[in-house]
Amino acid sequence: MQSERNKITDGILTAVGSYSQAEGRGPVRKTDIRWSYEFDFPNGKFLFDRSETCFATSDTRSGERDELRIFFCEDPVTRYTYHDFIIPTAALFIHPRIAPEKELSSHFKRFDIRGVGFCNSSNIYSRSHDGDEFFFEPLGVNVMDDIRVDEESGDILKLSYKRDVPQRANLPKIPMDMKLWVDKSRGFTPIRVTSVRGGEIELDCRTDWKQIGGVWVPSKLSGTFRSRFLPEGKEPKEENIEYRTEDFQLEIKWVLLNGPSELIMYDFKEFDLPNGTAVYKDGKSIYFYLNQPK
Repeated sequence: MQSERNKITDGILTAVGSYSQAEGRGPVRKTDIRWSYEFDFPNGKFLFDRSETCFATSDTRSGERDELRIFFCEDPVTRYTYHDFIIPTAALFIHPRIAPEKELSSHFKRFDIRGVGFCNSSNIYSRSHDGDEFFFEPLGVNVMDDIRVDEESGDILKLSYKRDVPQRANLPKIPMDMKLWVDKSRGFTPIRVTSVRGGEIELDCRTDWKQIGGVWVPSKLSGTFRSRFLPEGKEPKEENIEYRTEDFQLEIKWVLLNGPSELIMYDFKEFDLPNGTAVYKDGKSIYFYLNQPK
């Protein structure tokens, strides 16, 4: 798997899709996804521009709509992170580059096209523990120690392993039974992954692949994710548990693969960001405003 994924070195792609989320008996939230991605792995550069439109679909909150954008730009030394949510004004943060293995718990995780295949809707933009274990250098998750082949049908291998992942809100720790289907004829690409915890399916993710210039690349992601959570103010008892459900799909269009992409890191003042963006450097107070507010 690692050798096949490492054939992807640089390129440009775009994607559109959507996901919906419902938490307990709360309103359903639907999100339209649009993003573009340029990357040059040998030179440690990438640019990821993610925009989303979120809106409620329930009767009680119909018409409610939120727009957000997250923009990442990184070279071997510096990362620029932009977002227009959480704080009152849009903000660009300039800080040192973070190694991938040190940011798995970070809110602003990087997206890496080589790790696609092990994801739920919450991390379709980022590297994950399982994806890193299979596609990149192991992070000590010890997945490989327990993996086994359950079934082989033609070019399709069905693998299984366990993941001891803690749940939120101090809920009882229940191991997850993971199932992974890979296609040997397509560079051992993951075509489906499921997780079962306590007899209930929590994740069912599927990935379609296509070949460009002899390299297998993802073309479509879809799946359903269901997780348990404890509502605020409730005691951590089984009868108080509710469920969060998410459905997602993403279509990927490859503009260029191993081209090279000729990705250029411009001065951050030339990024396509709105006037009045507050710029923070190294976690300090406002450095200055990008293009003074009109």
